[in-house]
Amino acid sequence: MAHARRRSVVILSIALTLAVAAWADTFKNRETGATLDGTLLGKYKTDGQQHYYVKTETGERVSLATTEWEVVKRSATICIIEIRVPLETQGVDEEVRCAINRSEWHRPDVIVFEIDTPGGLVAYAEGLCKRIENIRGPKTVAFVSGGEHRGAFSAGALVAMACDSIYIAKGASIGAATPFLSTPKGPLFTEKMTSALAAKFRSVAERHGHPPLIAGAMVDPDIELREVTLRGKRQLTAGKGGGAPIPAGAELGPWITRKGKLLTLTAAEALRHSLADGVAASRAELARSLGLGDAKIVELPTTRSMRAWLTAGAISAEFAASLRLALRWDPAQYEYEMVQRIVEGFYDSQGNYHPGHSYTVFADGGRLWRYRAEMCAAYIDKCLGLIKEYLQAAQKARKLKVDRKVILRCARELKQWKQGL
Repeated sequence: MAHARRRSVVILSIALTLAVAAWADTFKNRETGATLDGTLLGKYKTDGQQHYYVKTETGERVSLATTEWEVVKRSATICIIEIRVPLETQGVDEEVRCAINRSEWHRPDVIVFEIDTPGGLVAYAEGLCKRIENIRGPKTVAFVSGGEHRGAFSAGALVAMACDSIYIAKGASIGAATPFLSTPKGPLFTEKMTSALAAKFRSVAERHGHPPLIAGAMVDPDIELREVTLRGKRQLTAGKGGGAPIPAGAELGPWITRKGKLLTLTAAEALRHSLADGVAASRAELARSLGLGDAKIVELPTTRSMRAWLTAGAISAEFAASLRLALRWDPAQYEYEMVQRIVEGFYDSQGNYHPGHSYTVFADGGRLWRYRAEMCAAYIDKCLGLIKEYLQAAQKARKLKVDRKVILRCARELKQWKQGL
């Protein structure tokens, strides 16, 4: 029993070593006052006793009973969680959730969400907002870092405003959220959806100390914003279409946005209008701006596995479209011009008479049938290729939980269908 318990402690220790990034800590003996410098890798319990699992400066790993030792100094830690993909699959929410859970091992002072996204589905953005708002303890910071998408737009802007602070890199932008509903005839825009999303943006902004007028103007093109100076203080005025109401005695400043345009702010503009708390060119500069220049920066990767989710999602959509085309090109679904041919009766060599009969054939000799059959076979081949890609993507991101049996059964049916053409 004791051996099994020690083995479980070793296994747990190994897991902690792999999962937890290092930082400098000082431990003090409660009785003697002696100190030990090292790296706190985690905690574990054995025989009802809590222990610190510590890596010393010499590389040795030791266990310190929490009843005998206490942590008297710990360097600051910043955890980085990247959101650098469109918010279009459940995988994005799942990966961010897992990264937030992993951050707890590091006891971070700040969790930075590094955002560079064109936006996506509001439902997924709302899920991410809730996860960020449920974080207790560490300060949350959105770092609109720029990159492939050059900022946080649409649903990405909403996620940024769910954080306690927002920092933006030079060259990046934030804003421009247009709600629409996808229909077979194209995107559908309604005043109801615009009003609801604008209210959502304002609500999230208010909860986290960001200017709600700015947030609302990112969604509603009828909102006009203007900067004015009243009693020496700059402020914003807002109106719907007919111009922003001007307070008496106010000195007029520049328009921020006029009717018909959604608000998008550069880094400098976001800082000027109090949406951003600062501008930072890099993670190191961001850490200095937060007063944590010496902090340990721990990256919790998400983008790689998110890419697998997105790839699989794109393949799924393409597969569905290809399958629909394959069904559409099924030759049996078409009417073909047919002609009747008559075979006259004849006598065989034995003198037996064989009566004539008629049969129906394609008028063009089957050319159109062959063409459509070949098109159908080509789309089936494309479907089979996409199935292979989909399973490969699922292998890279096991959280997809793809039912391989269903997919492989579909592949078998497609092959049988092709053989019957």
